[in-house]
Amino acid sequence: MSVRPLHRVLEQELVSALLANFAQMQPKQLQYWLIDLEGQLVGYHPPDANLASLDQLQIAIERVRQFEKWATVPIGVVAPVRMRGELAGALVIATQDDLSPKEKAAVQLMTHVLGLLADNRLTQDALLQESLSRYRELNLLYRAAETIAGSLDLPQVNRLILDASLQLLEADEGAVMLIERDSGQLTVWASHGLDPVRDIGTGIPKGYQIALQVVQSGKAQVDRHPNTQQPERTLHAVLGVPLKTQDRVLGVICLAHTTSKRIFSANEIRLLNTLAGQAVVALENARIYSDLRALHAQLETANRRLLELDRLKSSFIGTVTHELRSPFANIAFSLQIIERYGITKWSLQQREQWEQLNHWVRQAQRMVDNLVNFASLLSKQGDLAMEPVDFEALVQRVAETLRMVGTPRRIQLRVEATGDLPLLKADERRLEEAVYHLVHNAVKFNRPGGTVNVRYGLKKGGVLFEVEDTGVGIPDDKLKALWEPFSQTADAFRRGVE
Repeated sequence: MSVRPLHRVLEQELVSALLANFAQMQPKQLQYWLIDLEGQLVGYHPPDANLASLDQLQIAIERVRQFEKWATVPIGVVAPVRMRGELAGALVIATQDDLSPKEKAAVQLMTHVLGLLADNRLTQDALLQESLSRYRELNLLYRAAETIAGSLDLPQVNRLILDASLQLLEADEGAVMLIERDSGQLTVWASHGLDPVRDIGTGIPKGYQIALQVVQSGKAQVDRHPNTQQPERTLHAVLGVPLKTQDRVLGVICLAHTTSKRIFSANEIRLLNTLAGQAVVALENARIYSDLRALHAQLETANRRLLELDRLKSSFIGTVTHELRSPFANIAFSLQIIERYGITKWSLQQREQWEQLNHWVRQAQRMVDNLVNFASLLSKQGDLAMEPVDFEALVQRVAETLRMVGTPRRIQLRVEATGDLPLLKADERRLEEAVYHLVHNAVKFNRPGGTVNVRYGLKKGGVLFEVEDTGVGIPDDKLKALWEPFSQTADAFRRGVE
């Protein structure tokens, strides 16, 4: 399955801003480029990055395309960026020195975020901003405490918090308990010196009742004479420190001395409070990341469902319109037979009615043909029959047809060309349809006695085609719906248009 080019998915301004934020958080001032598999530059930092290195960037993307993994290249290093599991581009970093393991981990996190941004942009733009915000939080976690950095798995984060706490205070046992969002109860997420099978996922361990006081007060508490009612286990002192944000307590770190009669000093309490302040960032981000992964999975499922519904809609339109073509073709054939053998003796009024009938049958056939073309465009959007096209002749054909359409309402259609045009390479049928509909719109929504000015000519190496009319126009608040299928800004019933 092929993926869309990154430069068509991600905006250069957004990617460059993201790279700028990333660069500010790094100790070294380096240059960064994000390029896709087509060799297109998707974003870079700093703004004055030397763009003369495009050949070296091309070497880097070829290296990634060949091996699909982290590699060293002449300009520095290159890391693959994936979109929906497939290779989509590469992040190139210009450096003369080898990156440290910490810097490599940060780059890998950056490539993951870039891939996540691209995935989410394909389904919902709003998630992109959320992912950027989450990335900043994850990066703060990475730099806040090395002991808990590099993990976004909630159970592992709790394990690392407890290990760091035990080592910092040289405690004998302990547990990390979090307040469950559903029940509001304290539950053990990590423990040491307790029964891990029995205690993980349960409530407050025996002798750790001080945890309730910590949650209620939001402050550190020390119990110097805990009562465990367990002869084989003596707790000399238990310290509880809250894991809290500015507005709520998330859980508690509890540590205990069992082999010595040491008590926890004020300095030890201060150290554990400092660690808890750093650890709570990791907990919040681990929870957010878990929620984001669940949300991303839901969005992927919803997007697949929407794509399937869109395919069914296109199939339905194609089937119905093809079925409509047959009766109209039979009607048109019958009209031709009648016209050939039966209208010579008709009255003038009968002939006029006959012409009206022929006119509306042709109108209905054109509408069905348009629907068939629309269905074909949905199912084969990339299939174009490219050939040399005389654009001037094409415009004149369309103009002659639509002048007759505007005659009953006295609409003047003027065509103005600025200079001679070369032959264009295009799909002539699709191009003529586009020109026809644009000019026809100007005629259809015009006022009686109005004008339509069609202008075309060379401009900036291309062809500029303009249509100006004296009709009702399109309100500013409706411009966003301009490219939506089956949408119309005019009130068809009040303004008398089809």
